[in-house]
Amino acid sequence: MLIVVIPLYVVLQVVVLLYVRGLWRWVAALPLIGMLPVFVLTALEYSEQSELWLLMPILASLIAIVALLIIAGLFYIINRRTNQRPS
Repeated sequence: MLIVVIPLYVVLQVVVLLYVRGLWRWVAALPLIGMLPVFVLTALEYSEQSELWLLMPILASLIAIVALLIIAGLFYIINRRTNQRPS
């Protein structure tokens, strides 16, 4: 059941990158710096027929999802406050 977090991370990464603007897009891309090596190492472990090849991407995806949710939430809160007009 936990294997669902890997495609969830990929979808969330794309959605957040499309949702945020400006400097926030660079901030939202930061989890990719950590996830790309994880996916490369996972492919290597799979090719060596390791039994634990899915462990690292599942754990890393959980952490990346939390980071992306925090980034998207901060973007939403800050954007909402700066775009309010005085009445």
